[in-house]
Amino acid sequence: MDRFMYLSVIGPYYLRAQATFSSNKIKLLKPSDTLKKLSESQEWTKVQIVDNQADVGFVPLSMARIKHLPVARDKNNKYEINQISNVKTATIVESIADKPNQEPQSRARPPWMEIAESELRKNIRETGEPPNPEILKFFHSTSWENPGFEAPWCAAFVSYCMENCSNQYVNGKNIKSARAADWVKWGAPLKTPRYGALAILYPLSSGTSGHVGFVSSFEDTQTELLGGNQEDALTKRFFSTNKILQYRWLNWEDTDSIPNPKFSPSPLNQPNSIFNESYNAHFRSLVPHGFFSSDPDDLNVRRSVRTNNPGALNISNWQKSFAGFVGLTPEDRAGNRTSIYVTPEHGVAAWYKLLTEIYGYGTNEKFSLSELAIRYSGADSRHDKAVDNYLKAWSYWSNGDLRDSSTIFFGDFDQLLMLAKSMFAHEAGFPTPLLESQISEGIKLYRSGLLPRI
Repeated sequence: MDRFMYLSVIGPYYLRAQATFSSNKIKLLKPSDTLKKLSESQEWTKVQIVDNQADVGFVPLSMARIKHLPVARDKNNKYEINQISNVKTATIVESIADKPNQEPQSRARPPWMEIAESELRKNIRETGEPPNPEILKFFHSTSWENPGFEAPWCAAFVSYCMENCSNQYVNGKNIKSARAADWVKWGAPLKTPRYGALAILYPLSSGTSGHVGFVSSFEDTQTELLGGNQEDALTKRFFSTNKILQYRWLNWEDTDSIPNPKFSPSPLNQPNSIFNESYNAHFRSLVPHGFFSSDPDDLNVRRSVRTNNPGALNISNWQKSFAGFVGLTPEDRAGNRTSIYVTPEHGVAAWYKLLTEIYGYGTNEKFSLSELAIRYSGADSRHDKAVDNYLKAWSYWSNGDLRDSSTIFFGDFDQLLMLAKSMFAHEAGFPTPLLESQISEGIKLYRSGLLPRI
């Protein structure tokens, strides 16, 4: 008997694990076994992909991901091992080793997860009045000193873990907030989940800013979060991925890694303009010390930010002759191309023209948020999922002030500014780096007809 054990089937492919020891004894896996448990047991070190019984290479366990489907069992409720012909369904294990677009995975456990897992073992639950002192201690790492026994505490738990972990760099990056939505400012966005990442959710009920927790595991449609205030306890719970606004990550292993100042809202150190030869344009802001991007081709930056197009408007004929237009992005997977503007103020002005003239809302001087979401998403009705996603996002970024029943009045500039900031934040994936004065300037220049051509 060799040292291999078949785990699963992927179409014509078989996966098997390589043991760290040699044994002639057949070891049956229990139905509760997973690849993660095998890895933690240190008995099994690698997964080997076998094509029609021909070896095609090993993949380390740390580079494999589980999709939970029914497992293959024999009549005794055990896993089949070598009788591959009898396998009908199986746990699919997907290798991510050969996926170049997959974000790199660290083998080290994030330091904040050591604290989170340690607290989880204490079985902390709410106790009503008086509040559980184990929960109150989480708030000591935030600016909320007297939360009361009904206060939501998911964000306070996150802050506690950041504050008390053994890494000083992480300690220094703690934003010390007990408000879930504020954690979109922490670290950098992730395209896909990973163990230990922060997951920020849309508000799960009215009057809340959302929910936040640490990614413990994930599947295609669900993400398991280790978090506080989950069913009144510190526990692990699965959430649908469509409820997650964003994943965030901190490169704690590389303390020299800092945001590119060219795309960071640190305007006092930013030059008045930057010339880009590829676009033959002097990228700049029309507001002193305002934020702008000078490299529309930097794919590490969200499209709406790097193109100075905060509304992420896809190209249309009218934009080609609009003031400040300097080019287009390459097509994305959906075939969309986004307009590039020389200043963010031009991008704001284009967004304003879209609402007032292209959509025609300027004639009526008001419009409903639901109507805007339908037009903005290109959907046919309010029941389209894309419409619902826009409405949830705009509500989230406005702290619940914008709802699907809201009516926007063009004469109310504060309301218009709130709408702009919420829409721009959704497209960027974080609070817009534009100053309020930049948004106001773009709108005012377009209204007055004084928007410079280039």
